[in-house]
Amino acid sequence: MFISIVTVVFNGEKTIERTLQSVLNQQFDDYEYIIQDGGSTDKTIEIVESYRDQFGDKLKVYSELDKGIYDAMNKGIKHSLGDYIWLVNADDWITDDALDIVYSTVLQKNLDNCIISGAMNLIDPISLNITRVAHSNTKGLEMMDKTFKMGVAHPSTIVSKTVYRDYGLYDDRFYIAADLDFVLRMKKQGIPFIFIDKILSNFRIDGVSNQFPINKNMHDYCMLFDKHIDSFIKRFFLKCKFFVRAIVLYFLAPHVNAIVNKREALKGKI
Repeated sequence: MFISIVTVVFNGEKTIERTLQSVLNQQFDDYEYIIQDGGSTDKTIEIVESYRDQFGDKLKVYSELDKGIYDAMNKGIKHSLGDYIWLVNADDWITDDALDIVYSTVLQKNLDNCIISGAMNLIDPISLNITRVAHSNTKGLEMMDKTFKMGVAHPSTIVSKTVYRDYGLYDDRFYIAADLDFVLRMKKQGIPFIFIDKILSNFRIDGVSNQFPINKNMHDYCMLFDKHIDSFIKRFFLKCKFFVRAIVLYFLAPHVNAIVNKREALKGKI
């Protein structure tokens, strides 16, 4: 089997249907679709099961408690049978020709042990503004060690199963930054990154990475610094810099949100 698509979800009844439909829209059909549910108490599973006839034996549903999103991702990866694995969250959706593009890229590059990353649309669910986020070259990846900002579009990133098998899964001690940690680890291991200058997915800004308070953000970035920076002095100053930045953003956020809301209200009156 070429690819396993894994959707991690917990109480995603409001958004998962679009995700399901985006997978169904694929012309390429050498895939399995894994739903890794964290014990949803809403209608998530009911919605998923309503699509079972359309997916046939491609659909596999696992419902079990987990320790968080990265633990759930790891469970989904372990269930996967495909040579490549694509993690597609329950509030995101993939483009209609995404699997064809990925398959063609793999055939062209002829690499078994690699990470493929395309572009994505960044979507504001309130204003519906769309920003194209493209990582089609190595510049963002090369800067990650210095900026500790994600150098690839993770929702548009596909990883060969051998990479997970040989170099490890996501570190579930993180709240929101295990994907960044994973990419940094793979970069250090010298795993080839293949960049595609085409949009593969649509990412909603109000996803899990925007729902955690400042203390959990601090926890994650301190862990990143400890894991990926050898110099104690450099770690110390980076932590101080990040802490000051986080505090400033924390106090500025309400004022920025008020300005944005006022602007949107004025636009509605025009």
